[in-house]
Amino acid sequence: MVTAEQGWLRPFHWDLAHLATYRGERSKPLLEEAVDLAVRMTGASYGAYFKTVGSERLDAFALSGVPRDVFPRPAEADLPPVRITDVFAPTVSGEGTTVLIDDLFTDPRYGQVGGMPPGHPPVRSYLAVPVKSIQGVMLGAILLAHVQPGRFSDASRHQAEAVATYAAVAIENARSYEAEQLAMARLGELAQVLQRSLLPRTLPPLDRVEVAVRYLPAEAGQEIGGDWYDVVVSEHQVTFVIGDVQGHSSTAAALMGQLRTAVRAYVSEGHAPGAALARTNTLLGDLGPDLFATCALVQLDQRTGAMRVATAGHPPPLVVREGAVREVEVDPGIPLGVELGSTYAETMVQLTGRAQVLLYTDGLVETVAGGITADLPRVMSIAGGPHRDIEALVHAVMSGVASDLSDDAALLGLSYAGPVGQAAELDVEGSPGAPGLCRRFLHRQMDLWGVGGDTADCAAVVLSELVTNAAIHAEGRVRLKLEVDDGRLRISVTDASTGLPRQRQAEEGALGGRGLAIVEAMSEDWGVVMRPTGKTVWSQLTISQPSSPVAGGPGDGGQGTCA
Repeated sequence: MVTAEQGWLRPFHWDLAHLATYRGERSKPLLEEAVDLAVRMTGASYGAYFKTVGSERLDAFALSGVPRDVFPRPAEADLPPVRITDVFAPTVSGEGTTVLIDDLFTDPRYGQVGGMPPGHPPVRSYLAVPVKSIQGVMLGAILLAHVQPGRFSDASRHQAEAVATYAAVAIENARSYEAEQLAMARLGELAQVLQRSLLPRTLPPLDRVEVAVRYLPAEAGQEIGGDWYDVVVSEHQVTFVIGDVQGHSSTAAALMGQLRTAVRAYVSEGHAPGAALARTNTLLGDLGPDLFATCALVQLDQRTGAMRVATAGHPPPLVVREGAVREVEVDPGIPLGVELGSTYAETMVQLTGRAQVLLYTDGLVETVAGGITADLPRVMSIAGGPHRDIEALVHAVMSGVASDLSDDAALLGLSYAGPVGQAAELDVEGSPGAPGLCRRFLHRQMDLWGVGGDTADCAAVVLSELVTNAAIHAEGRVRLKLEVDDGRLRISVTDASTGLPRQRQAEEGALGGRGLAIVEAMSEDWGVVMRPTGKTVWSQLTISQPSSPVAGGPGDGGQGTCA
């Protein structure tokens, strides 16, 4: 290789260095730069870079010093390529050698195939140097011309050969870059296919909820990310899940698939959001990867609008009601996989009418300059505006996301049509004081809902029996749920015991043993739902309407039956 220390190269040292360090997916700009540099260094009237087309033709790929229409590219002008004449052959054929001719008109090789074609600019001085790869593969040739004879010297030849050498390096770099970009693009396509294959292909139809989802991959890097979402339906309840595994790699994608399956399984088994996250955290600890994940679960009772929220280091959901947007105030748990034995608190939210809920990953609101929540005000502003439906809302939010995402962004939006009944829940410790706490809670709710008389009295008796039974035979907390729908009151008591309650014949004078018999006698219907995590015993009462003195007669006094 000719070195830049030689005097005739020093003025062009930086030009040659820039040429050799070219990084780009298009080779034409660098070849135009190479030809232009060769023209300036040698003092040529014009120059061109030719590459071979087959074994007998050339294509003038890059030009300097003459307009393009003088040497139109055959592929662009529907012309045959330039012929490889005896003048061209030594440079572009075989091993390729440099050819320097003081006066082309006096060279015996000139004119053997008809001389210059019509319109060709004049050539007297001629200099052609091969452009070969490090392995010696012919890539093309730089041809330089001057309208006067005797204008090229040995120094001109060395200069042109130096340009050709650096141009070969640049071409190899461009080809490597192009191959790298192609491979990255294919990897990106594969990553997106893999990402989509790990996400639900379809979402289940729901009675009172419409769902829309969006996912945008990060622009910085092509590796697959670990964002996911899911919708799990269980009877009249539906659980919405969104999560984000740390990092972008096949490991993160595989872990995302495992976590999505685990959360879905735990929720399907009947675990509440907090318990599902706790079990998933334990599972992630057992897997032992050096990754962690964030996750948020929203469990919605479609009939009543009761919503339970639990998060593990994840942004809290947004609730939109009549244009007002607010974050759900959650008790945030730590990310999954950080600490074994972590627990995750649940937050109760009552949706009393139509509402939209947005769950998202931090890539939606994160910016490089502003931090992880910098774009949250924009999202909340868009969410609070008028939108035709949940699809339009989700589309509007995603349309405002920056094109150069530094992290994946997933968005799950749901539009709730509102409750068809009323509901309230209470969690209490399974202790002797639990029945009293639950009765006071019952009476407050009955007053709020306008349910009184026989129904409230019967409900208090049934509730006391169910809660007492749970407190005696189960360990841990007891969950009471009250629901009013279609003229009926449903009382559900859930505990962690997997033992099936049994009716038994109480002995004469015994203080206990009559609980389920009382529940059966006072209920319109009752039953037990068994789950791996425990059981729920429920009772349904018909809400009695107060009787008028005329309709009921003197003896009625407005009294009815519980069932």
